[in-house]
Amino acid sequence: MILVDTSVWIDYFNGVVNKQTDSLHQLLSERTVLIGDIILTEILQGFDRDQEFRLARQALDPLDCVHLGGKALAIKAASNFRFLRSKGVPPDNRVAGTFQG
Repeated sequence: MILVDTSVWIDYFNGVVNKQTDSLHQLLSERTVLIGDIILTEILQGFDRDQEFRLARQALDPLDCVHLGGKALAIKAASNFRFLRSKGVPPDNRVAGTFQG
């Protein structure tokens, strides 16, 4: 099992090709990849478009989620973040506009 950091996931969804994203791509088919609930929040809150948010959530849903704060809380926090961003509150991080997963 391996837990993947937010920055690697962001690069992966943005289509960045590097050692880390290549490793993640390979690991997804060979090993159990874990995601932390806080990491899940950070990834999902970065998507601007609803469709990309849904696709990313569906892609990440099969992964085992490590309880750091709770999966439900992570998804709620991401949804709240996206709502605030839609009202003009500036975001701290972003995932590019194209879903790659």
